[in-house]
Amino acid sequence: MDSPLVKGLVALIPLALLILVGSVEISLRGSEVERALLEVGSFPHSTLAHWRLAGVAADGGDYNLAENEYVLGLEINEESSVLGVNTELENRIWPERQMEEELRDLLSEAEERPSRLVYLRMAKIYWQIRNGALAKEMLGRAVAIDPNDTELNEIESLLID
Repeated sequence: MDSPLVKGLVALIPLALLILVGSVEISLRGSEVERALLEVGSFPHSTLAHWRLAGVAADGGDYNLAENEYVLGLEINEESSVLGVNTELENRIWPERQMEEELRDLLSEAEERPSRLVYLRMAKIYWQIRNGALAKEMLGRAVAIDPNDTELNEIESLLID
């Protein structure tokens, strides 16, 4: 990691990020992004600066930038893994991982104790990860458990139409 080529490429990253921000409208709060970019520009070899930018980008929905900055932070200092910080940041960058874990827990719970609430929570997660077929199936299971719930019936009719 001490080669001149790597240091030169790392030094160019802030410039590339500034060009990206200037040419593409990012739906993030400008001041937060600008501060994070300036921090990366001032401290291009700082893992934490790159991770701060990754977090700001993830919070704004720019997961590509977030992932790139996170990986770059790891590459700068591979010993920078901070227990808890990494996991929290990874969950912000890759929210689907957390949803998949929650789905596994809910599936296990549904096998042990099927309930309207468990199926409803699973339907919500499947809907968030854009799996409409499974979302409808889980909602149907919730309705089957409590067919008199008018709200569930209304939601089901909206999804079927």
